[in-house]
Amino acid sequence: MRLSKAWIIILSSLTVVVTVLPIIRFGLKGVFYTIDPDVQYLSNSFSYIEKAQIQYDGHPGTPTIILLAYALWPLRVYVRLATEMPFMTWVFQHADITYFYIRIFQSLWLGLAMAVFLWAILRYTKSVAACLFAWAGLFVYSIFPYLGSTIVPETTSFFITVVWLFIFSVSNKSISTIKVLFLAAISGLASANKFSNITLVFLSFALVGFIPKVNIIQRLKILLGTILVTVVVFIISTWSIRNTYPNLFRWVSILATTTGTHGGGEKSIFDLTAYLKSVSSLLHQDYWPAWITAATSVWLLVSIVKWKQKLITPLTIAFIIVMGGIIIFAKYPLSHYQLVNYTLVLFVASALLTRTSRLLAIVIPVVLLPMVFTNLSYYTQSSTKAMINTARLEEYVRRHPASRGTLWEWARVSDFSFLWGRDWAGGTFDKELSQYRPDLLAITSDMEKIKINNRELKEVFDVCWDKFYIQTVSAPVFMTKYADRSLKYSLLPGIEDISIIESDHCQK
Repeated sequence: MRLSKAWIIILSSLTVVVTVLPIIRFGLKGVFYTIDPDVQYLSNSFSYIEKAQIQYDGHPGTPTIILLAYALWPLRVYVRLATEMPFMTWVFQHADITYFYIRIFQSLWLGLAMAVFLWAILRYTKSVAACLFAWAGLFVYSIFPYLGSTIVPETTSFFITVVWLFIFSVSNKSISTIKVLFLAAISGLASANKFSNITLVFLSFALVGFIPKVNIIQRLKILLGTILVTVVVFIISTWSIRNTYPNLFRWVSILATTTGTHGGGEKSIFDLTAYLKSVSSLLHQDYWPAWITAATSVWLLVSIVKWKQKLITPLTIAFIIVMGGIIIFAKYPLSHYQLVNYTLVLFVASALLTRTSRLLAIVIPVVLLPMVFTNLSYYTQSSTKAMINTARLEEYVRRHPASRGTLWEWARVSDFSFLWGRDWAGGTFDKELSQYRPDLLAITSDMEKIKINNRELKEVFDVCWDKFYIQTVSAPVFMTKYADRSLKYSLLPGIEDISIIESDHCQK
């Protein structure tokens, strides 16, 4: 058992190391290499700290936002003891340190979640080989390494899911009412973090059917209790955004009744052509996780038919519900929507693997290793490339300050993170921007107005600015829109996706 625990520590530590290395390597230079949804979540954590308010409610995401707010507590203590400035002022002046700190936290959080996941599998299977398989299975999943460096809700979703699985692994042979209610509470928290985690809710409800020695009436009462617990925990977890519930559920309705991602595409609950295109995209993105899922389905069927394994067991019912979740969320070609479902697939696959063939349980992780290295290599290269681009853009902006004002459309840099954070968090950094950086300006998406602050808009050329950093793909739109103006357009040397437009309208 000591050896088994050692493997859990090794694999969890390795999770932290491989995900955090690109961040450690670049330090503060490229820390804004990813800002979507990083800025949305962290800026709302700032808002929660300062005003006990959360404006962002899209997923809903509140557990992640509140978690990050508490994760900032050591920094808040340091600022209080070592400086005389308000916390938000310190963050404004040291945004790079703040984001770096939270990215390190995300990596440690992922490592802890991995430890819980592997411990759950070890308790359920009594097999180190199953743990090795599950670890490798996660690292062939395209998005997984990014959970340890980007500020996303999926890291917390993974943690909540593995806690659910740990309780399930402990309770599998003695499912009780208390344990089911506890699992329902966890699933309510998961749904509050992201609606795509709803599979856990239905799994918790299904487990009511496996509570022994209760009649139908009692079982129905327990089911109502699990529903009540789930709803209550969801409300408690999203209490900060209770006033926006109508908008939240309206947004969910839009997502459910459109064929594209983020409410795009045709107005339809289901379109076969769009669905097949989405499935094809998911298979292309995550070829090996798709194979693992398919193999697990076949393996479970063979286990039932050939080896007379019972069909009605918590494990098999769980897998059937998970497959339903995979099919439903395959409507969207976004791998992170399948994170909870895929984690549950790996748990079931690990259990089946050790029950049928110990040799195979050793061979499969070895076979998966080359794909693990490939995925980690891609993660390192893509992260490094993005950090280099951000570092170069930050350096260019520093070396070429605007004389009148700097206008931003969108970019992965600290200046834009302040502007975007203000917009997403209902005024975060408003005071600091007006006091320390009144020269920072943001343009609206239609490129017709400039945001002076969180409330005031003005015409594009009614505001003084001389440098406009714009996405290269958007530049022709702006240049055409204002063809009557004297504008200078330039590509930035060595920097991808961002160009600069200069104007002298304030000098005339």
